[in-house]
Amino acid sequence: MGIDNPTEKQFYDIFLIACDERGIKFDKNVFIHLLREYYFSAGRPLKACHPRDLLDQLTDFATYRGERPAMTVELIDRAARSYFAELF
Repeated sequence: MGIDNPTEKQFYDIFLIACDERGIKFDKNVFIHLLREYYFSAGRPLKACHPRDLLDQLTDFATYRGERPAMTVELIDRAARSYFAELF
């Protein structure tokens, strides 16, 4: 017995909370892009830890570049490609 994966609605809510906790303005279009490109097309399950982890990656990339973290397609793509990297 384990913890079930979140539904799309739950994942959305978790993402909103994670954005709020980090002071990042949520962008619904970028969220939809993330779902389409990195979940639905890849057949990847939604995990409750992903919003936190992806937004932390996004924040690290932005901070390294001297930018304020923001939910942009460019930064979410960088975060997702790094987070979901396949090593082999």
